[in-house]
Amino acid sequence: MKQLIVIVLCLVEALASLQGMAATRPDILVFTDPHLMAPALVRKQGQAVQALARSDMRMIVQSDTIVAELVRQALAAKPRLVLVTGDLTKDGELVSHKRFIAHLDKLRKAGIKVLVIPGNHDINSPYGRYYDGASTSPAQGVSPDEFARLYSNCGYGAGSRRDTASLSYACEPLPGYVVIGIDSNRYADNRLKSRGDSVDSRPSAGRIKASTLEWVCDQARQATAAGKHVIAMMHHHVVEHFDKEANFLSPYMVAHPESDRQQLLAAGIHTIFTGHLHVSDIARDYNSDRTDSITEVATGSLCTYPLHYRLVRLHGGKASITTRTIKQVPGCPDLQAQARAQVEQAVPSLVDGLARKGYKKLQGAMGHLSGIMGLLGGGTQLAASDPAPFLKIVHEQYDAVGKQAYLIFLEGNEGRNKQSKAVTSRLESGITGVLNASMPGMGGLLESIQGFIKENALPEFDNLLRSFMEDRNHCGTDREVVVDDLATTLPL
Repeated sequence: MKQLIVIVLCLVEALASLQGMAATRPDILVFTDPHLMAPALVRKQGQAVQALARSDMRMIVQSDTIVAELVRQALAAKPRLVLVTGDLTKDGELVSHKRFIAHLDKLRKAGIKVLVIPGNHDINSPYGRYYDGASTSPAQGVSPDEFARLYSNCGYGAGSRRDTASLSYACEPLPGYVVIGIDSNRYADNRLKSRGDSVDSRPSAGRIKASTLEWVCDQARQATAAGKHVIAMMHHHVVEHFDKEANFLSPYMVAHPESDRQQLLAAGIHTIFTGHLHVSDIARDYNSDRTDSITEVATGSLCTYPLHYRLVRLHGGKASITTRTIKQVPGCPDLQAQARAQVEQAVPSLVDGLARKGYKKLQGAMGHLSGIMGLLGGGTQLAASDPAPFLKIVHEQYDAVGKQAYLIFLEGNEGRNKQSKAVTSRLESGITGVLNASMPGMGGLLESIQGFIKENALPEFDNLLRSFMEDRNHCGTDREVVVDDLATTLPL
């Protein structure tokens, strides 16, 4: 009798343990932008691959090892489904796609379903290269049809309904949950010298074709009418993650974000997973009377600091999201420090690019003002033709604080970061130095112009900074909202 009691108690304990495991086991694991670079692309170490590593925020050379670690952690977490929202490869190389699929096959063999959607790097890319010491040579890419064949076990097989105008699809990988993969890429607009074009080019911006949007909405309406929950995924953003993202960072969004997201919302899509910007940020928008909302969960690049991925539990028509970090990989115990340093070394180049674009706009504005001053008998040249002094002061004002701001942005929940207020203050104070450098030889008129700019332009700049550094969307409107970037529960 005593032995029987002991056995029963052991069984009860074992069942309780299994129930605890079921309660904590995620239903879905989401990652994005792994930018996997197949080891076979580096035929010989040397200057070429070293230059690639120096010029990039991504841990591109370590990407294969990082994906392998993600797979290891996924096998331990045992999700029922894995979603990957684009930029699967460094630059669409066939060898990188095959390598990535080999990693995904380990998940599938363990009974974990996998769904992918392409990113702007993955199809018809002109930039895939082999690295051979100091030189490079072209690597074979893939077409849209080849992409679908390669990933036939990851959303493009017989179990999915396909859009005829794109690589969008819909399927039901989990009972009662329909996943719609939305192809937002413009690979048809890519240009490749290798096929006779005059230049190599690849648009970064996204677009949902009108017929594709109609198809997606129809799939969502059918699913909701059948009492099923809809989960959407795509590469580009359809919800702005900071105010004016569609103006300042349009290459990261679809072409008509406002109308597209309102149509998706009206069709019954409330949660959408994205990537592309390499930032873990959750943003929300509402319909016109605020009775319904669509929330976009953007996840940071798997190979960019801080190397995030998401775990999702589905329950009662809701999705509870938590965020995990790849902290180290074999042979690289200080992976996080290296990834952080990779971002820091790339920020000055980012500042330079933005400053040069800004200087061109500034010259145009100052040219108009110079003409007016000339009519009034004043000076005729406000912005120098040589941008070097302007660029110098921009770097002095923004390189260091830009590194801090960008790292805070990448980490998510910017408003909770203790450094945010100080960084915001430094970003604002840099404006005066930049204005002084932009308009030399102005004398007392400079103060008047600066006053005009501060009164008319800086409020918008302040709103942008507030949105960016406090993690707020729709600042100063009745739609203003802050969503926890790293752990939240959303309606489906």
